[in-house]
Amino acid sequence: MELFGANDGGEQRLRGAAAAGDVDAMCNLGVLLDERGIVDGDDGAEHWFSRAAGAGHADAMYGLAVLRYERGIVVGDDGAEHWFRQAGHAGLASAMSNLGSLLNERGLVDGDDGAEQWYRRAADAGDTVAMYNLGVLRDERGTIDGDDGAEQWWHRAADAGDTVAMYSLGVLRGQRGAIDGDDGAEFWFRRAADAGNTDAMYGLGRLRDQHGAIDGDDGAEFWFRKAANAGHAAAMYGLGVLRDDRAAADGGARAEYWYRGAAKAGHAVAMYRLGRLRYDRGVVTGGDGAEHWMRRAAEAGDADAMYSLGVLRGQRGVIDGNDGAEHWWLRASALGDTQAMFGVGVLREERGTITGDDSAEHWWRLASTAGNVDAMNRLGLLAKSRSMTSGDDGAEAWFRRAAQAGDADAMFNLGVLREEHGVIDGLDGSAHWFRRACDLGVRRACDRLR
Repeated sequence: MELFGANDGGEQRLRGAAAAGDVDAMCNLGVLLDERGIVDGDDGAEHWFSRAAGAGHADAMYGLAVLRYERGIVVGDDGAEHWFRQAGHAGLASAMSNLGSLLNERGLVDGDDGAEQWYRRAADAGDTVAMYNLGVLRDERGTIDGDDGAEQWWHRAADAGDTVAMYSLGVLRGQRGAIDGDDGAEFWFRRAADAGNTDAMYGLGRLRDQHGAIDGDDGAEFWFRKAANAGHAAAMYGLGVLRDDRAAADGGARAEYWYRGAAKAGHAVAMYRLGRLRYDRGVVTGGDGAEHWMRRAAEAGDADAMYSLGVLRGQRGVIDGNDGAEHWWLRASALGDTQAMFGVGVLREERGTITGDDSAEHWWRLASTAGNVDAMNRLGLLAKSRSMTSGDDGAEAWFRRAAQAGDADAMFNLGVLREEHGVIDGLDGSAHWFRRACDLGVRRACDRLR
């Protein structure tokens, strides 16, 4: 909202015009007072916005709506939604756009008074934020292409200078494998980055990283650093990963610096990686130890951290309770972490709960279905202990699945089973599997070859 007259003749002249009924002066006096933090009372911003809004001033309606929103008063006859609607009906595009966002937050998208229609009205009036948000709505509904698709709306917003739309176009083009060219991901990321969009700087850094261009004025490190210096947490994390890969040069100090910055900015994976660095340095407990950072990452929803925290707690003998290994492995399992599922299965086995709905077998089956080779191997051992060697659920089948996925212990176990069946030579004989396991470092497999 532009302030008219505040500096031309001073505040007193502005007050005089407002008192004389000049609605522009009332509105601009409201802006001036709001900037000073004087909102309430007979001479506060709200008073002057209300007087001008009552006289039909669209900008004042908008200002009043913002005040209401900041106080959490959204609906009702004097709420933000009401005043944005009034300003929208008066033709103010930014009010139409904000009304659309409020309605969208409440799930009111369709219909003549829904978010989509208000976004359309604002977009038709030239509001780039509305164009972008309309693109988001179309994207959420799977309408990407065409004259009314997400891509078209983001193009309109981007061409009008909206950097978030440029970034979104870059993401969309990247998802379609269109990286290079005048309409590729790199083009749009670069346009948005040059205009100061930190997400685009980070996205450009990731593209350069994927192309192996790490160093130099246009390398991944340059763009990550640019975004990181502007406070972008994911870019700080990206720099940490790059420095981690070069940790031999400085002992990991630079990686830790960037992980720490990203972690303080709330980046969960950075917290996890920082925890791993602290563990590697032997700093496990305390306010800056591995357990502290693993716990912060786990509480922020990182499944790898939940699993690792469970390992740390298990190493200290804390299995049960709200902070024990089992608790954290169960939480990680709920997020699909197969190693955590396997770990819960091991805990069940140690307690003698082998079969049933919450047994070792149950958890190993869940993990194996998701591709965990340790679980496949343990299911094979379990089947063998039951003398179930053949069939789709027999020991051989489980050992073979894990072995074909590269598990050395399963190769050894399959070799033992083939030997017991008298199959020594050939591409599926015991010698073949012992040799493969031996090549992967299983000493007992090497011993069986002698």
